[in-house]
Amino acid sequence: MKWKVQINRCIDINSASFEELQQIVHIGPERAQQIIELRPFYSLDDLLRVDGIGPSRLQDIKDQGLACVHPPEEDEKN
Repeated sequence: MKWKVQINRCIDINSASFEELQQIVHIGPERAQQIIELRPFYSLDDLLRVDGIGPSRLQDIKDQGLACVHPPEEDEKN
């Protein structure tokens, strides 16, 4: 399996703006809004909770290599 590593370009689905999310394949205005409403996400696989994103579209998103997830850090509450 090929993995694309994008060091300088990653759209974090937990913090990206409405407009930034739409740069991800299969993410238009409605899905971008739903992603914002469903946050937080802990992995890209959590995008399966978004209406219209199934296994095939999720794989396209992963293959594009643009989306990433930086989960909320709970251990910062020390």
